[in-house]
Amino acid sequence: MSLPPQRARILARPLGVAAVLGLLLLSACGLSRPYPAIRSFTLEPPAPDPAPAAAKNRRPLLVQVSPGGAAPQYETAKLIYRIGPNEFRGDFYNELVGLPARLVADRLAAFLDRRSPLVQASQGIGARAPDLSLDVYLLAFHGDYTQSPPLAVVEAKISLTDLRRGRSKGLFSKTYSGLAVLPADPPDRPADQARGLAEALAPILAEVLADLERSLRGQP
Repeated sequence: MSLPPQRARILARPLGVAAVLGLLLLSACGLSRPYPAIRSFTLEPPAPDPAPAAAKNRRPLLVQVSPGGAAPQYETAKLIYRIGPNEFRGDFYNELVGLPARLVADRLAAFLDRRSPLVQASQGIGARAPDLSLDVYLLAFHGDYTQSPPLAVVEAKISLTDLRRGRSKGLFSKTYSGLAVLPADPPDRPADQARGLAEALAPILAEVLADLERSLRGQP
């Protein structure tokens, strides 16, 4: 039995709408172009020399290494590019595994704990009260593409405080800087920048170690 033309048009209209909605749902579920994956990079500075781990003193001082914050443009895990005198851009698809100030503090604690016989470094609060506090404030942590060749730039203000016998005495507060040359036209800029930042951090770790041991031994 055939339907009158007018009724057939009325029934066809909802079916046409349903077909369009079905195509839109299919597009949303898998036919649309996928977004690029976000890559994450670690921060592993190379050791400045192959010296073995130092033997600890009988009771090394416990130093708590803490991230004290960062300049506003570095309060993100995204890789940061300097593209103008006062212009910075974050990379949405490439990031570090954590906030850079936290990563720098972690790397510094691991380096001191491995290399200094005078201290045992902690990255957090433990059962034992710390003897010393080492605070890291990040001033710069980016790839500088305003010059040729581009540079990986790391700069941090690091302060050591003596907490023994209930006091809070500042032992030193100093700004440390490190640079590493980046490839001018790399096939993978984010990966090269992450490696460059780790390389720029390495001399800072060594310099902090020297200053800390000098301070604890009472040397000027």
